Amino acid sequence: PNRSLVVRKQPSGSLLRGAHDVTREYRLATLLRPLDVPAPNALVLCEDTDIIDTKFWCYDYVEGRHFKDAYLGETNNLSDREAIYISAAKCAATLHSAKLETTALQYALGRGPDEPLKLGNYLARQVRTWQKQYQSADAKLGESTSQYVL
Repeated sequence: PNRSLVVRKQPSGSLLRGAHDVTREYRLATLLRPLDVPAPNALVLCEDTDIIDTKFWCYDYVEGRHFKDAYLGETNNLSDREAIYISAAKCAATLHSAKLETTALQYALGRGPDEPLKLGNYLARQVRTWQKQYQSADAKLGESTSQYVL
């Protein structure tokens, strides 16, 4: 039978700490899928960088609309936008109501059993991470992106 797959790989070159961690993505997808959280059907993780020069994982392709523009520039139809936003909110609600075992989540995030998980304040932590990543990129590029950072 015909089957379409997606290969999700890390970008080539040096990566900022925590960026594009395909091992973490694969583990989270594997953890979330049985909990009815919309997640890809993870098939295989390859950490051997000799295959395609980076780590990667494969999952089943999902038919549907795929948007590349976070502002939804591909659609001007208001009812389409409303349906997309409602679907995203339902997905987020499903994710936040998932009953995750602490040990499984620690494994998925690549933490040891004695390393505490940082729960709550996700958005603030994410913004701090992005700020650190921008600052790290500034140092590597030798130019400032501070006008783009909160």
